[in-house]
Amino acid sequence: MARLELDSVSRRFAGVEAVKNLTMSIAAGRVTGLIGPNGAGKTTVVNLITGLLKLSAGRIRLDEREIGELQPHEVAALGIARTFQNIRLLKEASVLDNIVVGFHLRDRSSFAAQALGLPSVRRTRAGLTEQARQLLREFGMVQYAQSLAGELDKFDNDSDPVLKQSVRVARAHHRPSPCTLNHFCPACHRSRPSRSQPRSMPGACRLTAA
Repeated sequence: MARLELDSVSRRFAGVEAVKNLTMSIAAGRVTGLIGPNGAGKTTVVNLITGLLKLSAGRIRLDEREIGELQPHEVAALGIARTFQNIRLLKEASVLDNIVVGFHLRDRSSFAAQALGLPSVRRTRAGLTEQARQLLREFGMVQYAQSLAGELDKFDNDSDPVLKQSVRVARAHHRPSPCTLNHFCPACHRSRPSRSQPRSMPGACRLTAA
């Protein structure tokens, strides 16, 4: 059964059709690739799904729910996560803390509770940190948990930012995350492609645009 469905989706920019009548289904537990040359409309599709752009025509559904008219923060609240081609990590923070940042929508602690350091805040933080560790295990990166994100390049055998790309993707795979949209440059993953996807997230759907 498809978790994410696009039905006759189109997007026009001043008469130019960036996406025309696109219909596709993204099933749970599978990785679906959206491949094409520069200018083919891949980024536009991802932006339509995440609410950054509005549909000119068509429908987008997540688990049978219409999401094509929702705002970006509403789409994110439903659990659709995405990455971008550019890598923006907190260089002075650890890899583990960079992953925890991706859980911000799930932290319901109030500003006052966080400022006071209440026990409930500490429990929430501990739970999110353990989930981040589990993600690093699934990506085969637990050994880098306490490494600074800005120093990951020294662990690579070549000039490709493979580890940084992997942290970026792992950060988007927070739970519960029914669908993750990965947008990246294939050349950045050529040396270690297997690390760019977790080993087990059977209930999620993943769309990779390259």
